[in-house]
Amino acid sequence: MSTTMTMKPVLAIATVALLAVSCSDDSSPHPDPDPMPTGEPTADELVDFTGLALPDDVQDLEIERSRNESGGLVYTATFSTSAKGADLFCELGDNFSSYDLSSPPDGEGWLAEEFPEETVDGYTECTGANLERDAVNRRAFISYPDEDSADVLLEAEHLNTR
Repeated sequence: MSTTMTMKPVLAIATVALLAVSCSDDSSPHPDPDPMPTGEPTADELVDFTGLALPDDVQDLEIERSRNESGGLVYTATFSTSAKGADLFCELGDNFSSYDLSSPPDGEGWLAEEFPEETVDGYTECTGANLERDAVNRRAFISYPDEDSADVLLEAEHLNTR
């Protein structure tokens, strides 16, 4: 028996073993996250991620960027606007439905832990997914400190699932 003939089965077994190792699951339930953008988050970055246009009269915009438990990118933003601007923010957002609330949400499912307590006209919650970006869920909580203004808390997160 020649050496060449005995090596072929060994090479075939080694190749199959190597393929099995390279195709195996990495035991992580989530894919590797997208790289974290660098620099301070911008309004354009927030709009691109959420698919939502900010009101023309937005004021005091603050944006934070982080990761959720699955490694997905998260944007949290707060801003002030007119009451009409807040209404349009929800109404004009694709796949973004609004609901009137008589009290703040219980916090379940929200990244924020505290919500404004004072409002003159109840609260509004808007929810929906960004259909332009895979697995990005969005929600906004709106309170009305007076009849003409609104404070908005916006949370958007990439669910980072397989």
